[in-house]
Amino acid sequence: MTELPEHVARNRGFWNDYAPKWIESGREDWEAEEPRWGVWRVPEFEVGLLPAELEGKDAIELGCGTGYVSSWLARRGARPVGIDNSEAQLETARRFQHEFEVEFALLHGSAEGTSRWNSTSPRQIDRAAARERLRGRGAEGDPAAGGLDDPAPGKRFRLVAALAA
Repeated sequence: MTELPEHVARNRGFWNDYAPKWIESGREDWEAEEPRWGVWRVPEFEVGLLPAELEGKDAIELGCGTGYVSSWLARRGARPVGIDNSEAQLETARRFQHEFEVEFALLHGSAEGTSRWNSTSPRQIDRAAARERLRGRGAEGDPAAGGLDDPAPGKRFRLVAALAA
């Protein structure tokens, strides 16, 4: 296994240590009647973040944490893959999947070294490569087990929406 860059290891350590603080609010969000966004928990019907038609769509949630966004994508018929740099956050996501009976793939890893994913715009992402990655058939040399952690939540939500569209 390749050693992680120092900043990725530091980020992983931070989120592994901080993960327990997200369990209570994560559970509240998973059990809500509809998605809520941000610290003010604005209801989805006011925000309109999720596309209306998600049935059968592939989606990637980068930096998924508790898997909250992926859970709503799955509940609306999408086939999400949640990816995170933190093993502890993914453990919480797995616990919530079991508790709320919502299943989707969860992967552990980092986006480091996967240049096709290092994009400032979802429109620049190779959608065919994204779908292949979802199906576990990444390009040769691509760390396929891989996670694609992106620390910018705004970019992450735009990416999920772009791939689900």
